[in-house]
Amino acid sequence: ARRLSLDLKRGGRRDGLPVFARWMADAGAEYLAKADFLAPAPMHWTRLALRSFNQAAWLTQALAEAAAKPWKPGALARVKRRKSQAGLSASERRRNVGGAIKARGRLTGKTIVVVDDVFTTGATLEACARALRKAGAAEVHGVTLARVVRPTDSLI
Repeated sequence: ARRLSLDLKRGGRRDGLPVFARWMADAGAEYLAKADFLAPAPMHWTRLALRSFNQAAWLTQALAEAAAKPWKPGALARVKRRKSQAGLSASERRRNVGGAIKARGRLTGKTIVVVDDVFTTGATLEACARALRKAGAAEVHGVTLARVVRPTDSLI
């Protein structure tokens, strides 16, 4: 899973997207069934300019097609540039992403599924959910391609 997600994230390889979307649709079926729309975890425009793609947006589009749900690529914006989350502890990640993500528009009563490539500590999804709830979302759920599990993490 690590190799697949890194090929997508760092290599820009899109050939696995249909398979990834099916995996994610199966894993997130309960949340996707009640979602009004899907939203990708946002990337700051400067990082997007350097990388030329947002892998979370690619995953969201593929998942939206697989689940027959609409997606809104601009529902969330990363309004503050922060350093990469790689190598940061859970508390550092939360501080790093705090206040950096905003929702665009009013989302009163909406149920939204946020899509990202990797769940490491949950800091990014938490920041997205906080922004969406502040904009009025009734429910926010997250679906990711992969989850980082450390030897000390409980799987149950």
